[in-house]
Amino acid sequence: MSDGLESSLAGFGRRITVPVQWGDMDALGHVNNVVYFRWIESSRIDILDHLGLFKSAAETGIGPILAKVSCDFRKQLHFPDTVHVGCRVEQLGRSSIQLSHIVVSSQQQVVAAEGSATLVVYDYRAGKSVPIEGDLRQRIESLMAK
Repeated sequence: MSDGLESSLAGFGRRITVPVQWGDMDALGHVNNVVYFRWIESSRIDILDHLGLFKSAAETGIGPILAKVSCDFRKQLHFPDTVHVGCRVEQLGRSSIQLSHIVVSSQQQVVAAEGSATLVVYDYRAGKSVPIEGDLRQRIESLMAK
């Protein structure tokens, strides 16, 4: 990875790499906006899996639920390319987690998009949010932006 890409991704502890597919483009010849949200989602899933929230949800019924997601588009992307998507914890609330995402183009060596997501730790059986405590809180704090 080039120094430019590495510096753009600095501070994003979790990263995934995704090839741009021919089918990701729309009729205007650039990557469709929905694809950026899929990349952000894949990055979000990576960090949640790393934190063990899916295993926890299967065992206890307590897991993440998406409350908000946004994306600011900076540059058009085209096939062929590869993107690096970084994710980090920005803020940790009583029952919520604020994530930041960055999408960086290998071909253009630029930030193509920046996004955010708010997740709530949710008890699916009781139908309500629950506090983030103990070991889970510590694991999340270890991924916070510094």
